[in-house]
Amino acid sequence: MNDKNEVAIHEPTISVMIPVLNGEAFLGRAIQSVLNQNFTDLELVVVDNCSTDRTNEIAQSYSSDARVKVFRNDSTVSMYSNFNTAFKHSSGRYLKFLCADDYLAPHALENYLQAIETSPEISLVTAYARVVDQDGSFVRDERIKYAETVSGNSVVFRSALFMTNRYCNTPSHVFFRRSDFERVGMFDETDGFNGWGNDGFTFLKIIKDRKVSFIPQQLLFREEHKSQATAKIYRSNLLSKAHNLFRSKMLDCGLISKTTYLASKLICSLSDPLLVWLKRMKYA
Repeated sequence: MNDKNEVAIHEPTISVMIPVLNGEAFLGRAIQSVLNQNFTDLELVVVDNCSTDRTNEIAQSYSSDARVKVFRNDSTVSMYSNFNTAFKHSSGRYLKFLCADDYLAPHALENYLQAIETSPEISLVTAYARVVDQDGSFVRDERIKYAETVSGNSVVFRSALFMTNRYCNTPSHVFFRRSDFERVGMFDETDGFNGWGNDGFTFLKIIKDRKVSFIPQQLLFREEHKSQATAKIYRSNLLSKAHNLFRSKMLDCGLISKTTYLASKLICSLSDPLLVWLKRMKYA
């Protein structure tokens, strides 16, 4: 029997995690979008990666809400080390990473949860996103046609062959089980190419031999700006090298065969120069 003074610890259904570095311009918007969710059995974990602006002050201003937990690193760590730190501070059965410059539609968590609970075979859920500017004004909608349920292995294959991973586009796009994230060992914390692709690589490991569920609704709002880690890669001459590293990691951990690896290298040797040029023009 529990001691009468012992307080039961409630483990929320969903943990939303915002790892952030110098995010004063947009952090409040992201936090508010989580606290405004229709689904309320959640916790919000914010980990400030030793920011030099008002990030920690802004995060702490929401700490009166019992669902909000704010942590600050003693020193700045790699991007995906900070993501893993946020996870270690969480306790929910389902996980949702949210980049500090993105935000959620009010019904997002409710929809993600409903989709993933339809089948134990579904290991990851994603949805459309709307791209906005810093003021939240419309830029464009993601309107690629998706199947509502797809084999994870087919997504893995296309990701290797054509370097397109729209089902697992960014950490903010996806929703998954805590048990699956633990099963694959969290994010790789090595910081080659600023950690480019470490998130997608992890999500591909989660969905291998499982299924992905797609919700044909706009549940995420994404801001694109030149200070993003991805934009920095696109402006550099490192994109082809980053692609090669990504495919090599897929081969090394058994996600793809040697044949698929060699075919993907050939295809991307032809397509990467055009892709690099287009991305550099976009983020110049």
